[in-house]
Amino acid sequence: MEKEKNNLGATLEKLFGLDLRSLALFRIGLALIIITDLIIRAGDLTAHYSDAGVL
Repeated sequence: MEKEKNNLGATLEKLFGLDLRSLALFRIGLALIIITDLIIRAGDLTAHYSDAGVL
């Protein structure tokens, strides 16, 4: 019974386990997307947060 649990654990780890390199690449990509979005939105800051903005 113990061996079956080990086999099940190893199978689940193979199916759902994360490689640290792919996780790091995902975090870098997500950070680049967020930074790009912030840069794009920075052009509209005066319209939203000043008296010259749109009502």
